[in-house]
Amino acid sequence: MLKRVVGILKTLFLPSLIVDQLRDIPLEFLQDSGYSVFFLDVDNTLLAKDAKQVPLDVLNWVQAVKGMGFEVVVLSNNSSRHRIKRICDQLGVPGYYRAMKPLPFTLYTWCRDRGISPDKTIVVGDQVLTDIVLGKWVRAYSVLIEPVDKKFSVIRSIQREIELKILASLGS
Repeated sequence: MLKRVVGILKTLFLPSLIVDQLRDIPLEFLQDSGYSVFFLDVDNTLLAKDAKQVPLDVLNWVQAVKGMGFEVVVLSNNSSRHRIKRICDQLGVPGYYRAMKPLPFTLYTWCRDRGISPDKTIVVGDQVLTDIVLGKWVRAYSVLIEPVDKKFSVIRSIQREIELKILASLGS
């Protein structure tokens, strides 16, 4: 019974890949494996929560990804329509705010409208309980990235500790 529970938890919480930064994501491998869309979190994945400009290395990475033929979509739980639109405009990609991750409705709708299977997408984010659970829920390739900014709110610090303990206990 315990093995079964651990197996379920691994299925739900363990990302396909853990990286320090975007450039560590194996783009050629993902392309060769048939993946076609990147769903990217914003805050603490692409840039710090209080940053207004997308860093040049992120802009270059997104351009390289698009240049390889991947579609790129911003999928954020941030409630500021203005912030997410500004970032999407800088990146030249579509995006969604208040996505309610880990619920899959926004991702499913986007994929359905374009005839893309969710299991051929890649979800990239800095949080296990939102980004990775979403990716695992839809059977996407899920990438956990180190947070850009290590200064967390009290609530986010507690959540981060829980996430790290989950990953450690599941053998990531």
